[in-house]
Amino acid sequence: MTNKRVPNRLIHELSPYLQQHAYNPVDWWPWCDEAFDRAEAENKPVFLSIGYSTCHWCHVMERESFEDEEVAAFLNQHFISIKVDREERPDVDHVYMSTCLAMTGSGGWPLTVFLTPGRKPFFAGTYFPKNDSYGRMGFLRLLKKISLLWQQQTESLVQSAEDLTRLIREQAGASEEEPVDKDISRLPKQAAAQLLKTLDKKWGGFGTAPKFPAAHNLMFLMRMGRGEPVDSPVWTAVQKTLDGMAAGGIRDHIGGGFCRYSTDQRWLVPHFEKMLYDNALLLMAYTEAYQKTERWEYREVACGIADFIQREMTSPEGGFYTALDADSEGEEGLFYLWTPQEVIQVLGSEDGVLFCSLYDITPEGNFEGRSIPNLIGKNIEKELFFVRPCIQKLYAHRRKRTAPFLDTKIMLSNNSLMVAALAMGAVTFDRPRWLKMAETAMQFILENLVSGNRIASIWKDGKTTGTATLDGLAYAVWALIELYEATFAPHWLRKAVELNQKMLDQFRAEGGGLYFSPDQGDLPVRAVNPQNGAVPSGQSVAAHNLIRLSRLTGESSLENRAKDLLDSLASSAAAAPTAFTWLLAAADYLADGGTDVVLAEGEGLSELFAQFKGFYPYTTRSVCGKDYPGLSDIASFTRHMAPQEGKAAAYLCKNGSCVKPVTQKDQLKELLNYQV
Repeated sequence: MTNKRVPNRLIHELSPYLQQHAYNPVDWWPWCDEAFDRAEAENKPVFLSIGYSTCHWCHVMERESFEDEEVAAFLNQHFISIKVDREERPDVDHVYMSTCLAMTGSGGWPLTVFLTPGRKPFFAGTYFPKNDSYGRMGFLRLLKKISLLWQQQTESLVQSAEDLTRLIREQAGASEEEPVDKDISRLPKQAAAQLLKTLDKKWGGFGTAPKFPAAHNLMFLMRMGRGEPVDSPVWTAVQKTLDGMAAGGIRDHIGGGFCRYSTDQRWLVPHFEKMLYDNALLLMAYTEAYQKTERWEYREVACGIADFIQREMTSPEGGFYTALDADSEGEEGLFYLWTPQEVIQVLGSEDGVLFCSLYDITPEGNFEGRSIPNLIGKNIEKELFFVRPCIQKLYAHRRKRTAPFLDTKIMLSNNSLMVAALAMGAVTFDRPRWLKMAETAMQFILENLVSGNRIASIWKDGKTTGTATLDGLAYAVWALIELYEATFAPHWLRKAVELNQKMLDQFRAEGGGLYFSPDQGDLPVRAVNPQNGAVPSGQSVAAHNLIRLSRLTGESSLENRAKDLLDSLASSAAAAPTAFTWLLAAADYLADGGTDVVLAEGEGLSELFAQFKGFYPYTTRSVCGKDYPGLSDIASFTRHMAPQEGKAAAYLCKNGSCVKPVTQKDQLKELLNYQV
C-alpha cells in the first residue's frame, strides 16, 4: 500500500479498521444512508465487507483484492462498496453474519455480503482469494458473476433477498414467540454431557482443530461440577483443557496472555492475534479453577494475563485497548517467534541452552523455521526461579522488535469483561493493584461512555461512537456487580441497578426476551442474539445479573424477570444446548437456589470476607454497617442484620431459609462448603 494515493471516504472515520482501508483504490463508503441512496440512484448492488483491525485474513484479502487496481476498478464501476468495522457496528455484523450462516452453514471474517440498495442480502461468504485457487472461487470472478446476474436477473436477486431477509427476521424473532418447551431445568446436565462427549482426552479442549478457548464453556462445566471432587470427570475435563492451553503456544509464555485460538489439536500453533475479551474470560476461568484446585499453575497463568493487560493493553486514561494484530512486518506471528541463537544471545550460553530445552526452541523450529515457546509435556515448577528472570530478559529483548498493530479503541463490552475479571482475581489472589485497575477502568467507562440514556459503545482519541448493544450493557452490569462484591462500596451496586434498568427498558422484547440492539435503526432486521459465540451472549449474562441483583437488593421482581428471560429461550436452548451454556448456568443457578451472605460490619470483618476465596459460584455477598452507608437504601432487608457483641457476623440464607449468624471464620467456611 502506498499513501501517495488520494484517500477515500474512510479517511474521515474514527475506526482504526476503516482507517487501514483509507488509501485502498476501492471507492469505499462507510455504512451510511448516502451510500445506499447512491446505489438506488445508480441501480447498483452493494458490496459489503465487514472485518476488524487485527483480523489476519482481512489483511490478506486487502492485499490480494482491495489493493489491486483491477479488482478496485471493477468494484468502482459496478458496485457501491461499503466497509464496516464489526466492533464499531456489531448490530450490522450480527444481521449479515446471520445471513452467511443461513446460506453457507459457517461464518467468519472478513465477511463478504452482497445487498440490494434496500440493504437486503442475496449472497454471503467470507474470505475469497483474488483468483480461483484451491477449489475456491476467486473474488474477481465472483464480482463479474454477480454483476452479470444483477444486470440480467435483477428481479430474481431482489426476490431472493426478500426471502432471505424474511428467514433472518423469523430467526431473529424467535424469542418473541411463545416457546414450545419451557422446561429448561433438564438442559444444563444435557449440555454438560454433550460437551464431555467431545472432550479431546489427550490434549484437552472440545472437538478437533481449530480449537477455541471458549472459556465460558469451561466456567459452565465448573458450575455443573461445583460440589464434585477435583478428580471427577467434569473437573478432569476442565483441568485437561486449562492445562493444555497453559502449556501450548496459544499462551504467550514470554509476554503473558493468550492468542485468539489454536490452529492445531495440541494448542501449539495459535492464530496470533490477542483479543481483550478472550483474555478477560480466560482470566475468569483460571481464577475460578484456582479457587477450586489451588494449583500454582493457574495462579501463574492468571497473573501473566493481568500483567500483560497492565503493560500492553491499558491506556493512559485507564481504559483497556481492544486487540493486538497477528501480523508484524507482513508476517503472521513473527513478533512471537524465536531461534536458539537469539535466546542464547540474550541469556548467555548455559542459561540459553537450558531455556531452549524447557520451551521447545530448536534449530529446526516448530513453526516456519522458528519456534513458538511452549511447555507441552513439561512441568517447570522446580525451574520457576530460573525461568522467571529469563523471561524478563527475553521480554525486554522482544520489546525491541517491530510490534504488531495495537487497536487502541476502548470498547464498553470488552472493557466491562476485563473489569469483571480483574475484580474477581483481585479478591482471589489478594491483588489490590488489579482492583485499582478495574475501578479506574469502570470509572472511565461511566464518565466517557454513559451519558443519561445515551450509552456509547466505543471511545477513541477523546471521541465516542456507536450505540451500546445488549452485550455491552449486560457486561457492564456484570462488572459493576463484581466490583461491588470485591469492595462492598454501595455506589457500584447502585450503578449496577441503574444500568440494569436501562437495559430492561431499552432492549425489552415481547415474551420475556431481550433484543441485541436498542432499536432496528438502519437495518432490515432488529437482531436477537441468544447464542454464545466467542463470548457469552448478552441474554445469558443478563439472566445471571438479574438473579444476582435480585439477591443483593431483595427485589424479587428481578428474579421473576430472569425466569421470563429463560423461558423465552428454552425452546432455542433445547435445540442446541451447548450453544447456550452460559444461559443454562443461569438456569442451574435458579434451580440450585443459590446462597446469599450478608456480613454485618464489626471486629473480624476482613477474616470473614477472606473465606469467600473458594469456588462458590452461586453465592452473593454484601456488607452492611456504618462504614458502608447507603446499602440499606438499596437492600432494605439488611437493616435488621447487626454484629454480634461487637464482632462481625455472617448471615447466610438459602432458598428463603436463614441459619443463625456466625462470627467465626471456620464456621462461615464450613457453611459455605456445605451449601455448595
